Order: sequence, then structure tokens, then C-alpha cells
Amino acid sequence: MIKIPVNTNNGSYLVEKVNIEGTMLNIRLLWNWRDGFWYGDFETVNGKRCGIRLVPNSRLLRSHNNVLENGELAIFKREKTCAEPLNHDNLGKAYILHYLTKDDVKVFIEAGML
Repeated sequence: MIKIPVNTNNGSYLVEKVNIEGTMLNIRLLWNWRDGFWYGDFETVNGKRCGIRLVPNSRLLRSHNNVLENGELAIFKREKTCAEPLNHDNLGKAYILHYLTKDDVKVFIEAGML
């Protein structure tokens, strides 16, 4: 499991490029004020997934993952004591974006965390 640094600086739009196991991942995150959720676009040379609602404890790329062939993206709470849901101000602080290998995904599914 690898933490992906996300710093929105309390903004509503973020563009970053990160290297995930030798694959450049382009990330674009947008806060939708109307419905109160973060959405993400994720792209590599292998493919693109757009308009994904960022839901904690779920596989963001899901079964049609052609973006990261050897893994998955997920968001988890940094601290179990955090009572507030994912919101505009806590992405990258209380909630962290992670890259999970296929083996990590299996472990998290067996533990009921995904």
C-alpha cells in the first residue's frame, strides 16, 4: 500500500502527476459544490477513468481497471477516531488516497475494509 500525497490547500480543484510503480498517473480532483462530493479523473498510458466519485473504503477504479494494471486506488481515513465524512476540507488530511497492489486488495476485501 502506497500513500498518494494529495494537497488541495482548501481549493476545489487539483491536478497532480505521481509515479506508481513506474507508471505515471495523472490525477485531477474536483469538488462538486452542488452535491457535496469529490470526483476524480485518473489517467495513464494504459487508459482513463473519469468522473469517479471518491467514496472512502471502496475500490475507485473497480473491475474495469485499465488505468493501473497491477493495483487499485482507494481512500481511507487517516485516523479511526475521525467522525466527520469526507468533505471539501479534509481530503489529504483526515482522508488519504492510497494505491493498493492486487495482494493488498485481497487482504482489504477479506478484512471487510473494501
